Amino acid sequence: MQKNKSKLGYLMDLFRVKGIDMANYLHVDDSLISKWRTGKRRLTPDNQVLDAIVNFFIALDSSVEYQNILSILRTAYPSVNIDVSDEKLKILFKKWLLEEEKKNYFLSKRINNRNVNITQNVLYKGEDGRQKAALDIVDLMLESPYQEELMIMDYDRFS
Repeated sequence: MQKNKSKLGYLMDLFRVKGIDMANYLHVDDSLISKWRTGKRRLTPDNQVLDAIVNFFIALDSSVEYQNILSILRTAYPSVNIDVSDEKLKILFKKWLLEEEKKNYFLSKRINNRNVNITQNVLYKGEDGRQKAALDIVDLMLESPYQEELMIMDYDRFS
């Protein structure tokens, strides 16, 4: 998910839903949709339109046998067996929509295989990128409570 975008924003992009169209469907102001979309305002469990939002996206995804929603839910809840006809789909989808996104969602999921190493890479480009990389590395090392192993690779095709 992109930075500064909520799960609702992710879904709206995924299903190509415009804010004004969703606002008309839900009978709310489009500025409220915009705030939900950007994460400036959070959806809450007691929100009156939450069920309508869930049903809206489930209806949109029904034409492809719920492939998009099932993919999201199977990634978020790998240990849960989800059946399309099950009420669990709506319950889990609502739960997913309301849960706060973890800092790095996919890397936070535990992979139970000792032959798998999870790595995260950041690529800096240009002279400004080199300077930013050096500053970021120093910041990370200073903030870390652990003794970290660090590997630095620098490639300049002109040298």
